[in-house]
Amino acid sequence: MLPVDTRGPPSDTKDVENSPPTILEQLWFGSVDSNKMVMPETMLANAHKIASSYNHEGNWNMAEKVWESAFVIMKEELGGSHPATLTCMSNLAGWHQQLGKFDAAEELGSKAVMMRQVVLGDDHPHTLFSMSNLAMVYQRQGRYDMAKELQVLVVAAMKRTLGEEDPKALMSEANLAITCLRLGQYREAEEMEKKVLEARMRILSEDHTETLTSMADLASIYMEQNKYEEAKALLLRVMDVKKRKLGPRHPETLASMSNLASLYLLQGKWNPAEQLWISLIPVMTEKLGEDHPHTLKCMGSLATAYRHQGRYQAAQDLLNEVVKTWNRSLGLDHPGALSSMENLALVLMEQGQYQEGEDLLERVIETRSSRLGKEHPDTLQSKANLALLHDKQGRYEEAQQAGLLLVEAMSRVLGEDHLDTLSTMGNLALTYSHQGRCGEAEALQELVTQGTTRILGEEHAETLTSMANLALTYYERAKYEDARKLATEVLVKGAKAFDDTHPTRLSWLNNLAVCLQEEGQFEAGLELGEKVIAMSKKKLGDNHPDTLVQMSNQAMAYNGQGKRKMAEELMADVVQKCRINLTESHPYTLISMYNLGLIHMGQGAWHVAQRIWVSIAEPMRTVLGEEHECTIRCTSYLALINKRADDKSKVDLSP
Repeated sequence: MLPVDTRGPPSDTKDVENSPPTILEQLWFGSVDSNKMVMPETMLANAHKIASSYNHEGNWNMAEKVWESAFVIMKEELGGSHPATLTCMSNLAGWHQQLGKFDAAEELGSKAVMMRQVVLGDDHPHTLFSMSNLAMVYQRQGRYDMAKELQVLVVAAMKRTLGEEDPKALMSEANLAITCLRLGQYREAEEMEKKVLEARMRILSEDHTETLTSMADLASIYMEQNKYEEAKALLLRVMDVKKRKLGPRHPETLASMSNLASLYLLQGKWNPAEQLWISLIPVMTEKLGEDHPHTLKCMGSLATAYRHQGRYQAAQDLLNEVVKTWNRSLGLDHPGALSSMENLALVLMEQGQYQEGEDLLERVIETRSSRLGKEHPDTLQSKANLALLHDKQGRYEEAQQAGLLLVEAMSRVLGEDHLDTLSTMGNLALTYSHQGRCGEAEALQELVTQGTTRILGEEHAETLTSMANLALTYYERAKYEDARKLATEVLVKGAKAFDDTHPTRLSWLNNLAVCLQEEGQFEAGLELGEKVIAMSKKKLGDNHPDTLVQMSNQAMAYNGQGKRKMAEELMADVVQKCRINLTESHPYTLISMYNLGLIHMGQGAWHVAQRIWVSIAEPMRTVLGEEHECTIRCTSYLALINKRADDKSKVDLSP
């Protein structure tokens, strides 16, 4: 995750003292003839001022139009190969990129590079600047290998012509570090960004804007590697300097505070993240406007905090508002709008509103495929989310086929060791497990665990998550001792990454409790399960889905030990909470009702179990799918009851 950046696309026009935007607009748009009379340098300076003003307001469409107008006038007056015309061309390409018009940005950017090579030479700073901009277009398109190849050339040329520590050379190296981050080359990215930061601190001072940018970028690299304390120290330092130099309400200060909230979110500190964003959004709305991309991104991040806390309706309402605002301001094809739509789809999926979520994801995939390409990393990630949705619906065959194709595509585009590739492999392993293909699931999950361990180390969150999933696979294969040992190892190694009440750690404790039960350590398993539920209620609340899953597991543990009454009361409570908070047709509600039927059947109350299962049989087919294990078992148990019942109580099992 990269930090919020308050900068627009880079411009190779010199920055000059600002004038009031109204005067500049009159100068620019008041008379075409007057524009034709001014010197090219003056025209470029004026264009830069006006575009910068619009950028500050978040009015990116108007900023693009400024450079469009400048390009037309310069080309008409000076010719297509004049240096001033090429400057306008390069800056216009940058704004095309900012607005997500990547094909147009690539076409114009490539032309600017070729023409500057002819007019100015391969090693001219302006030529190298255009090459750097083109590399950033490749990066935004997800063509990371091409971006890196071009950036390596730019960095080498800038160091050769301008010097090892020239500010432009350092900026190019910083861009290369971000591309390495995108490629999952974390160590290379970290070493490079550290080198840039050290040079900028020495040459420009610790409080210089570019130095602070390096700190924020390095913090992002740390966050990707789970080095939260190192990231926090840098983010706090950036925020303190911004507050001191610019004031607490300046847009750049607000952006630095939003980056800190993002760190809290990664750490599972959802309440501090929520409170920080709640305090920021009104100020951003006042300073930048409700339509500004940075305001909308903060609102989307707040919705993510709500989702992690199980406050799905609040997240859904906020994301609906964000998507509507994107549509009104920059359109639903803008990358920011697509990200918001995808997040909304995930919220709908969490609530069991699968069809609505699927419709949104398919729209996002269609737009990203047409604008970015079918194999752009963002497109592939959206497809991975759709495969996950199909898995949750019990559409295992579709999820499996999609997963296989995605793993192949991601391996080819991003590399076999990229975290997105490994994550998709992990999802495919879960689908295999749900299909009962536990041997294949185990083999694939072991590959994922080996990959994350090799890339990130044994104590990284991604590695620990893959180990936890592998422990669950061992459990499903009845390798209870292996499952318990690995679940315990995950908890020990994860002590640094997650505190005792972190939701991820609580889910691991719950897994260990289940393993202890299966190994015959009943009292230890029950005691741990009760402890987990108490902590989860305190951390997440009584109605959070994670809490309800843990309560359901505990109820089944009671049932397995013959504590039928306790099991019935706890499961009935889970069913009621699921109905109220997650809707009647949510998968958790249906599965909890199915489990409640099992408990009643264990008590000999066959007819009570029958009534429950009859009420959920059709919703299970619709929501979970015909192939879901709970759907199959529910149908089987109803058939068994029919055989035992007399003719009057028989149930029609036809769909």
